[in-house]
Parts: sequence; structure tokens; C-alpha cells
Amino acid sequence: MRVLSLLFLLPLVLATPLPEQDETSEADIAYLTGVVESLFGNGREAREMDGEDDEADLENTLVEEEKSMSNLVQETNPAEIERFNAYMDAIYRRMNAALRSELNENIDYLGGIEGHELAAMEMKLRDECLEAAGIYDTADGAPSTMNVYYQLKDGSNEERPVALTPETTLSVAETYAHLNTQSPVPIKYYRLPIADESAPGAHILTDLVDILGPIALSDTPTSAVVFNCQMGRGRTTTGMVCATILHKAAKGWALPDGSPTALPSADDDGRDLAKGEFKGIMRLLVLLGEIVKKAPAVPLLKRRSSVRAKPIDRGVECKLLADESIVDCGEVQNLTSAILQCVDSIATADPNSNRPPAFWQRRAINYLERYAFIIIFAAYCLIEADNEFRTPFSAWLRCHWSLRRTLAGLTLD
Repeated sequence: MRVLSLLFLLPLVLATPLPEQDETSEADIAYLTGVVESLFGNGREAREMDGEDDEADLENTLVEEEKSMSNLVQETNPAEIERFNAYMDAIYRRMNAALRSELNENIDYLGGIEGHELAAMEMKLRDECLEAAGIYDTADGAPSTMNVYYQLKDGSNEERPVALTPETTLSVAETYAHLNTQSPVPIKYYRLPIADESAPGAHILTDLVDILGPIALSDTPTSAVVFNCQMGRGRTTTGMVCATILHKAAKGWALPDGSPTALPSADDDGRDLAKGEFKGIMRLLVLLGEIVKKAPAVPLLKRRSSVRAKPIDRGVECKLLADESIVDCGEVQNLTSAILQCVDSIATADPNSNRPPAFWQRRAINYLERYAFIIIFAAYCLIEADNEFRTPFSAWLRCHWSLRRTLAGLTLD
């Protein structure tokens, strides 16, 4: 048995099978279940929040800026110095209050960051936490503590002291390395950063195919896959859906019985937005249909029963595969329904709240773009499955630049 765990900040864990082990014992399964629950939480009662880390980073940035300013301005008037310090203290207080009020909000200023960069940041954070807790100043061996925030079941946050030691204060990568010294099933860890509420980048899906493609193509798969992100909802579900599409395509996915052979056009008033039939999506299906038809050696899909039906539009195939995978992975969030939920919120949101109509407008567009990107990925998988996904997704997408233009013009009608 091998275990794959993907974290969509994103780490992914891949465990390879033990040599000459035909099956996993109940004790091993119980151990791995405990590992997953301890890492990702069984509920959210004790989920450690990272708001304190963000606050420390911003404070350090302002401190460095203040030092730079002090080198440029040589002020000697005590009254002016006091006034400046009071001004900076007021900024810090307002910043800290804002950060504490947004502990449950995702960081949105790290777009494009790479996994190795996040790993380096975590190592630095680990060292700074130990230093802040005074771990190196404790001569009598007494445990050092620092306060962290935990999110409770009702969504509120509670500050709690946590004892820190060098042996137990680890980065995510170090944690998995430690688990590998104890686990009966080796675990391999991957980190694929994705901005929340957004479509994964082409390079992220390329990496995902590189990692999971050989497993999906294997005749004797022995892998378990675990995805996770901050909340275990949006990015986690997106990763699960893409992995499911990859697996279904590799295994020769068949069209569902009773599936439509065509869908309404972009200008048809009978489009069902609840099924993702937005104008931009319908235009996208036309493009994908042409791409699939022109691709070499893409077999026509069979239906799951022997009942004969009309030939299906090739673009519709891509959407049906994406939709089926979204339903399969929709336990926490249905990626199609989430678009309309945001559209509904546009009309009901308080303009004076921290989530006004413009907030929901942006999120709805991001969700629609994510949905479109998933359909594009389904087209890639259907085309490249017989080629064992040898063409990287990013390279394939560059060959079809018109898809990018369609993505840029998505609207909520």
C-alpha cells in the first residue's frame, strides 16, 4: 500500500509500498488513520491558525522600514521623536487589530510563490518562534511557551499557550520526515502552492500529472491519496477533482447513460446556470470540441450501456467528465454550485460590510474561471491519456492560446 497526501497551500504526501508486502494490516491502517487525523484534524476544534505568523512578518517589515527611515532622517528634537514614535505605535496597533479580526481570511498576497520558497519561510518561522518563546534563554530547562490561535467549532478563535522545544517545533517537511521514521508505510511529501478561491496554475496541474499520472496509468495501483489545504474545502476539492479526472481518463472513462449529446449554445436563453451553462463556458466547449476532433488518435467514447445513441459533441464530453468528477468530490464543496452561491450573495450582501457585493463579484468570477480551467484539464486528459500524458499540461495549453483568451472574457451570464 502507498499513501498520497496532497496539501494545497499545498503539500502532497506520497507513500510508496513496503517491499514484499501484499496487504496492509489492520494495525497499520489504524496507525495511518491516526496520522491523517492528527495532521489535518478531526473537525476544526484545534486547528492552529497562521494569523500570528502574518502579523510577525508585517511587523518585521515595518521595523525594517523604520530603520531605513531613521538612517535618512536625523531628528534630534525630543518632541518630534516622541511624536513620530507615537505615530508608529498607532500604526502597529491598528495593524495588529486588523490582523486579529481577519485570522480566518486567506493570505492573498503570495500569488506565484513556489513550494521551496514556502519551505524556506517555514524554516525561518520555526526559528523565530523558538526565539520568541525564549527557548534559548531558559537555563533551568523549564518549558518555553508562546501563544497561538486555535479556531473553534463555532468559527471563533481562541489564544492558547503552547509549549515549544527544538525537538517538537518542526516545519511541515520536517514533520513528514519524522513520520517516516515511525510509519509502517513510507510517505512522500509534495507541496503545490495554489491561491485560494482561484484556478490552479498550469504549472501546478503539470506537476500533479507528473506525480499522479503513473499511478493512474498503473494496472495495479496501490496508492491512497490525501489532499488538504488551510480549510480542507476549496483547494482540497479542486485537487481531488483534477486527480479524479486524471484517473477516470487513464482508465478509459465511459459516458454516463442518458447523458446529453449536445448542450445549449452560448446565445440560447434555455441555458441552466445551475449546471454551469454560462455563456463563456458554452463558447469554451465549442473551442474544446474542435481541439479534441483535431487531436490524433482520440477514440470516440463509449456509453456505459450497450444502448446506441447519437454521436456526442466532443466539447460536451469534456464538460461531462468534469461535472461527474465534481459531483464525486462534492462532499464539502460542489465547485459548480459554488459559482451561483456567490452570484446570489452579490444581490444580498451589505455594501458596508467587509464582504460587499464587489467581493462576491470577484469571487464568483474566480470560481467560474476555476470551473472553466477544470473543463480544459478534462479535455487535456481525454486527449493525452492514450499518450500516457507525455505532453506536459503547460506545454499543451501553450499550443492552444485561444483558450486563454476565452478565460479572460468570462462573465456571469
